[in-house]
Formats: sequence, C-alpha cells, structure tokens
Amino acid sequence: MTSEEMDRYESQLGSPPAMTARGYPVMISSIQRKEVTEITLGKIKGWGRARPQMWKGKPYWTATVTYPTTSLFGTFDTEGMAIISGNRVLEWRYTGSGEEIP
Repeated sequence: MTSEEMDRYESQLGSPPAMTARGYPVMISSIQRKEVTEITLGKIKGWGRARPQMWKGKPYWTATVTYPTTSLFGTFDTEGMAIISGNRVLEWRYTGSGEEIP
C-alpha cells in the first residue's frame, strides 16, 4: 500500500495487530479455533510483520507465517497470510497464489 493510500484509508485500517513474543494473538486465536487446518501453532517457523494491504478493493492488515507443508513433491516451507480486520482473521491465503488455505 502506498503512503497516499495509507493516508486515505487510515481511519478504516485502525491500529496494526498486536505482536507478542509468541506471535500475533489474533492469528493464534484463529488457528486455535481451527479456522485454518493446514497451519498449526507447533509447525510455525516464523512470523512476518503486519502490513497494510488492499484486498478485494478494501484496506486490511495482513501478516504472514512460515510453516512446512507436504505435497506430491515432498515437504517444503510455504508462507500463509492472514487477512485481518480489527480483532479477527477474515481469511487465510497462500501469499504466492492468493488461494485459500484449508
């Protein structure tokens, strides 16, 4: 998101999600509620920083996690992105493809 967009959408975005030593509580809660099943807290290798991003024409905060996943090609690290509004994760998406994470 550009600085111009940040200025325009600042009131809609609100404050960025809080980060603790364990990660983002909003994302941890979403994982614990099983809103995403491919990502578990024990598998997370790293937490990305929160960033403002336009998604479906609206401003949201996003933050990423890196975790291992297994496919036909073996096990490899992938990155998942949480789309956050207020104190809630609305969607989990793969950062590369934008597809929904199960």
